[in-house]
Amino acid sequence: MRKEIAQFLQTGQEAISRIWVEHVIREQSIWAAYEILELFCEFILTRVPILETQTATLEFTESVVSQNVSSAGMLNKSNQIVAESSLDWD
Repeated sequence: MRKEIAQFLQTGQEAISRIWVEHVIREQSIWAAYEILELFCEFILTRVPILETQTATLEFTESVVSQNVSSAGMLNKSNQIVAESSLDWD
């Protein structure tokens, strides 16, 4: 994809190359967000045994998990919006 962007720039098609660069940046941001969500899920999984022993933190755990699930849903929705609004980039 980067070679294609370079070719567009060499041929003076700056507008098209900007669109491609924006797509690359958006894709990298989405992957970074997925990695953060994955790390957070792993963090929760490693803490579950500790949290299960503490009833006072159970409500907090449920809140954190529901926020994590909500975030994943929003990320998935943003991916769908990006996919529907983008041209075929490949």
